[in-house]
Amino acid sequence: MKNKVCCLLFTFIIFGTAFAQAEEIPEVISHGFKIFNSIGPKSALTSWVKDGSLDNSEEALKKINSLIQIENNFGSYQGYDLFKSKELGPRVNLYLITINFEKGVLFAKFITYKPEGKKEIVHAVDFNKEVDEVWPADLVYDD
Repeated sequence: MKNKVCCLLFTFIIFGTAFAQAEEIPEVISHGFKIFNSIGPKSALTSWVKDGSLDNSEEALKKINSLIQIENNFGSYQGYDLFKSKELGPRVNLYLITINFEKGVLFAKFITYKPEGKKEIVHAVDFNKEVDEVWPADLVYDD
């Protein structure tokens, strides 16, 4: 009987911990939001793409300009909320996040990658005011 209780408790702890970790935003993303709040969108996006495939790219510059324009239209940054996270493989994770402003919401998709022996990086980031433009429909509309 004790073995069954211990086994059940152990299983609960392992799966409970794994579930909690899947719902957290990694430091590479949350740090960018701290920067967004204190410095602004340009520095936030620069932080997110640092050391990744978008670092110093033309695509990153376009995203920075777009994020600045969105903040100009939507008002000041108010915070973010994690909608859903999903492990796409042992080194890749997907995070669907709402970025909240005074006058509206921005839907963001972050894909992180963990290179062997290195810290986790943002592999891709995309955002739009229309949910269907950046979030997979099956993750949004299916229960």
